[in-house]
Amino acid sequence: ICFTALKYLKEQGLKPKYNTIISFPYGEEIGLGGNYVPAEVSEFIALDIGLIGPGLEGNEYSVSICPKDASVVYDFDLTSHLIDLAEKHGCSYAVDLFKNYGSDAGVAVKSGNNLRAAVFGMAVHCSHGMERTHMDGLRNTMNLLLAYVLVGKSGFALETMTFLLCSLGLGAVITVRPEEGMKQTVAIALGVAVYLLILWLM
Repeated sequence: ICFTALKYLKEQGLKPKYNTIISFPYGEEIGLGGNYVPAEVSEFIALDIGLIGPGLEGNEYSVSICPKDASVVYDFDLTSHLIDLAEKHGCSYAVDLFKNYGSDAGVAVKSGNNLRAAVFGMAVHCSHGMERTHMDGLRNTMNLLLAYVLVGKSGFALETMTFLLCSLGLGAVITVRPEEGMKQTVAIALGVAVYLLILWLM
């Protein structure tokens, strides 16, 4: 799918909206696929398989978008952005939670990389066996991939900040993405302001 998408971009003279790195790791099955990510990366998409079976919405004709797997809850805004792109660009899709599943994006999150992560891919029968899917599933997955790299991020004015307010004590954790210095300054200033406001209200 990635090679076909790259071929399409080259033939059509198109470029991704943002700097994009396409990687082909080979250590996903042993948990090594996404543990190192360059510091300038702010979003990590794993193009993996989806699952088909009882209790799942996925099918071989659609692209599966996974908001949560066995150990990771993927970024809400980025996952919602993928769903929005699928709807806007006519990609048949399904959203499923995968209880016995992991991806390179999950490894990237668990390794402490400061990024937003999401995962999607064509749903297949017989994972780790005679895997099979339908051409429509491949098409929908590639179309979603192309929509993502050409349209770009969902973007929020304050997307550089994440606040975690601890209920057992006063504290604010500010996650600043490795982007422009001005955004970092604004994020830190707002975080300190919120922290001081909470102290004052208490």
